[in-house]
Amino acid sequence: MKIAQESSTIPRLYEVGKNYIIMGYLEGSTLFQYLEFRGILSGKLMRQILFALKEMERLKFTRMDAYLRHNIVTKDEELKVIDHYSSYTRNRNRPESIFKGLKKLGLLPLFLEELKEMDPESYME
Repeated sequence: MKIAQESSTIPRLYEVGKNYIIMGYLEGSTLFQYLEFRGILSGKLMRQILFALKEMERLKFTRMDAYLRHNIVTKDEELKVIDHYSSYTRNRNRPESIFKGLKKLGLLPLFLEELKEMDPESYME
């Protein structure tokens, strides 16, 4: 989290100790809960998911993925990615966990169609 503090997708980090992290409080729900309740994936949220994935790449994370429950949609409908425990220790160059979560919610086909329109290059990857 220290390395990624410049990114708008990462919560503000205040203090780190041997067995604790103090970061900004995020009021909202997990991305999974948000999508489960709403049942739809808006264009704004699509762009934020895509931006978060590109930020992971820009920040040189080796794990380009996060579970839907590790993404928080704030009250202002801003997406924040939490729990970066294995971002530099695991290798995953595809958002497999995001895809699994979207598939479970029945939203993966919609996500892929929107992605194809929004960012054909990312869709092809």
